[in-house]
Amino acid sequence: MRTPSEYSALLEKRVLITEMIASVLYSLNKRVKNLKEQNPEVYRKAKDSWKRALSRGTVPNGRGGGGVISYYKKKDFILLSLFRPEKIHIIDGKEYYYYRVYRTEFHFPAYAYRGYGIAPPRGLERVEIHDFTIRGEETHRLLSVQFCDKVIDIIRSGRFILIDGGIASVPAGTRPLQKK
Repeated sequence: MRTPSEYSALLEKRVLITEMIASVLYSLNKRVKNLKEQNPEVYRKAKDSWKRALSRGTVPNGRGGGGVISYYKKKDFILLSLFRPEKIHIIDGKEYYYYRVYRTEFHFPAYAYRGYGIAPPRGLERVEIHDFTIRGEETHRLLSVQFCDKVIDIIRSGRFILIDGGIASVPAGTRPLQKK
């Protein structure tokens, strides 16, 4: 998708809003799902490599697997840097930390917390989830990888303002107030 002009203007000012961050996370996540659907064997090998490395307490280098590891690392970095999970979902017997960012839901595997050397949050409600299926998305509906990388660079710098919410818009058919 074409990056919304509001996102670009905010990014220039180093202002991040949760709507923008959710769009970045969604785009990264859907790119992984697309890779999974296009080449399941490459995806499986990359994900297995990712899990093995994290279970040993090392972070994979991000190469290989058609971008799977790179996209996971980017998504993980954003979630761990900016947000806290709300609960734990149990999906097929495995624990996933549930994050709600703006109006979008994301899951973060429990083994990844341990792999990054971070103590997972305690005292969260545990919920069993059934029929959990995620599909990819057409790339023209996703933010560009370049835009996602710019957002990540700004987060890494630590020099930004994070605003919880979305882009304020003027309802159709109305005009902004004008000074006399």
